[in-house]
Amino acid sequence: MVETMSFGFISGWLARWTGLFPDRGATASADHPRHTVRLRRHEVLTLAKGSSVQVVQLRNGTVWITGTPGANDVVLEHEEAYRLEKCWPYVIEALTDAEVRLERPSNGPGRP
Repeated sequence: MVETMSFGFISGWLARWTGLFPDRGATASADHPRHTVRLRRHEVLTLAKGSSVQVVQLRNGTVWITGTPGANDVVLEHEEAYRLEKCWPYVIEALTDAEVRLERPSNGPGRP
């Protein structure tokens, strides 16, 4: 499960996952191991354990990542990556406009 929230608006939670919803551009299959999410500055992305995301790679921008409990916060900049461990849920906040690649394990031999 992936949820985003914009602090600039009190419109509630917006679920956005590239490839799963038509308004997100590309249409990848639900079992694709990589998804890219674009976040606006101060937009928040919440990753639940059930999302099966293992690695967060920043394509561009700057993001802050914290898990639960928030003891090991990190800031990622352009092209840096962070492996998610056992601190679910994770919260990612865009400190600038950002593009984040969410990587899940591949589902079979020969998958990227």
